[in-house]
Amino acid sequence: MKNSTNTFFTVVAVVLSVIALALAWSAYNRSGVDLEQQLGEQYQTFEERAVYQMQVLEAKAKIATLRARIVAGATYEEVEEDMAELNVEIEQAYVNAKFETQQKWTEMNQELQDLETALRDNTADAINALDRVLERFETDVRYDEASE
Repeated sequence: MKNSTNTFFTVVAVVLSVIALALAWSAYNRSGVDLEQQLGEQYQTFEERAVYQMQVLEAKAKIATLRARIVAGATYEEVEEDMAELNVEIEQAYVNAKFETQQKWTEMNQELQDLETALRDNTADAINALDRVLERFETDVRYDEASE
């Protein structure tokens, strides 16, 4: 007898849950918000963010490689092509971004130009310039993660 009572209450609880879910769904749909549209926008935002993060990580890896080559004594002529590729990769990471991020690109571009000048002049500032670029990436990524 006790088992059938438990089964009865379980069935009643399931039925009430389904009714509550149906009421909540209809109330949500009356608010004029389309769930499918919201999910699509969220997916696109996450996808754009993932692409941006991937591009930033690739650029950071290239900067670290470039730094190692410069520390090992590479000249500007030896890393000129890598610098051009790095500039393009960083630009692509920022080009389709929001206005605030495009301002970051302008600042990053200035740091890359400083790096290029230091490499051409064969000064020790090249390593410091690379460190500043890497630091800016770290700051940008931390700032972007905190703003989400």
